[in-house]
Amino acid sequence: MQQPILCAGPDISYDRRMKFIVRLAAVAALPFLLIVTGHALAQTVSIDGLYSLDQANDGRALYDRDCGTCHGAGLMGSEAGPALAGRAFRDRWRSRSVGEFLEVTRETMPVGRAGQLSDAEYASIVAYVLNRNHYEPGDALLPGNADALSANR
Repeated sequence: MQQPILCAGPDISYDRRMKFIVRLAAVAALPFLLIVTGHALAQTVSIDGLYSLDQANDGRALYDRDCGTCHGAGLMGSEAGPALAGRAFRDRWRSRSVGEFLEVTRETMPVGRAGQLSDAEYASIVAYVLNRNHYEPGDALLPGNADALSANR
C-alpha cells in the first residue's frame, strides 16, 4: 500500500513529513494560545498591595473581638469555624476574588450578627486575613466595596 505524499521530493520520509506537519500545526496554533492565555491573565489582578499594614492591624483587633472565638486565635480554625490562613484556605479561595471573600464575610459573619459591622470593619478584617496569608501590604486601604475587588484573585 502506498503512503500519501504530503511534501514533494522522493528523499523525504513519511515520518519526517508527519513531524513537519505536527510542528507546523503547533506553530500555527501558538498565536491563538498566547491570545487566550493573555486574556485569562488580564482577568486576574494581584492581591499584593491591596491593603495597608495599619488596616491589617486594625483588622486584627476586630478579628480577635468578632471572629477569633470560632476561627481560632491564629486563624487556623476550630470545630466552630474553618481556618482563614494557610494552604487549605488559599486553595479554597484561589479561583475566587477578594471581593467575593469580602461579600461572603459580610453576608455570613459574625454568626448571629451577619452584616452588623461597618464596611470599613469588614474590609479591615479581610486585610488582616490577607496579611496572615502572606499577601504584601501597600499604601492604599482595602475598599469595603466588593465590586471594586472583583478582579483581584
